[in-house]
Amino acid sequence: MKSIKILLMFLVALTLTIPVLSFAEVRKDYYPSGELKTETSYKNGKKEGIQKMYYKSGNLESETNFKKGKLEGIAKSYFESGQLQGEGNYKNDKLEGIGKIYYKNGQVGTEINYKNDKADGVAKSYYESGQLHEEGNFKNGEKDGIAKWYFENGAIRYIDTYKNGQKINRKAYDRRGRLKSNQNYPYRE
Repeated sequence: MKSIKILLMFLVALTLTIPVLSFAEVRKDYYPSGELKTETSYKNGKKEGIQKMYYKSGNLESETNFKKGKLEGIAKSYFESGQLQGEGNYKNDKLEGIGKIYYKNGQVGTEINYKNDKADGVAKSYYESGQLHEEGNFKNGEKDGIAKWYFENGAIRYIDTYKNGQKINRKAYDRRGRLKSNQNYPYRE
């Protein structure tokens, strides 16, 4: 009987000390009108897990994930209607991989590849109709190589050449694809 009492006291003491070792909570902030504004999970004083932000209407505005206080994983933002507005992936608080922004009609507006929080690789933007508007390449956050702009009918509008973020040439075309101008730009090392 005495050993059962000791065991129970040990279990109660252990249960009371565990929250001190690992303190987790959900904090909520409200608009002055009383509607929920943010809902954030914390562990040991740092953001940990899902953070949700809301419009005054109560609809979800964004959803992000944190690990040890840093953005980690998929982050999404929404139009007030609930339609997806944008999404990107974070790794150790930096954008990594494809980031997308959408029009209200659901069409992709922009797709950019990120590496270590900088645009790196192919980037594309689209007209609201879904037709390609622009495509180009980034290197370490700067435009590099060929970038093409299109009219909504699909014909090439401009072909720009970049070197280390500087435009060094632009070819402009009319809607029928005829070359209108070919302009070189000074390049500074």
